[in-house]
Amino acid sequence: MSGAKSDDKSTFNTLTSLPGVGKTTAEKLIAAGYTTLAKVARASMKGLATAGLSEALSRKIVAAAGNKAKKAPAKAKEASKKVVSAASAKAKKTASKAKKVVIDKSAVTRKRNAAATKKARAIATVTKASSKKVLSKTKKSAIKTASKAKSTAKKTTKKAAKKTVTTAKKAADSGLKVIKSPSLADIIKRARNN
Repeated sequence: MSGAKSDDKSTFNTLTSLPGVGKTTAEKLIAAGYTTLAKVARASMKGLATAGLSEALSRKIVAAAGNKAKKAPAKAKEASKKVVSAASAKAKKTASKAKKVVIDKSAVTRKRNAAATKKARAIATVTKASSKKVLSKTKKSAIKTASKAKSTAKKTTKKAAKKTVTTAKKAADSGLKVIKSPSLADIIKRARNN
């Protein structure tokens, strides 16, 4: 048999994991086309003898390869379960974190909204108080202005009446024609026009 060597370390390592299979035997198996445990498990004694293996070694490695080939799916299934379980746990953890972030953001938003509402109410209260003050000042100012206007009108009316009386007295004293005294309505009219 030719001593062909495999470049595939994985295949070589798989074959050397069988009991009684060393470097040389693994190379013989690879050269004969037995590159997986399943192929070795299905191999005939004649085929292995052709590859250069003894009958005792052939029986030993066929049995071991069969056992390992049967265990491989169970191991793969167990590894798959572990991967799925780990992925599921990670997904749950990520979902929990995302939910917490959403809840935290929601709480922050509620706090911001509450603060904004409180601030708006405070501004409204201040504005209402300011409006009341302005209204009160305006009302006081209007009353004061009306009072001044009334007082000024009275003074003007009195002055006009006094002036008329004085003029009438002077005319009477000088012997001139007596001037008819204006009525109170005329005096108020003149005061307003001045």
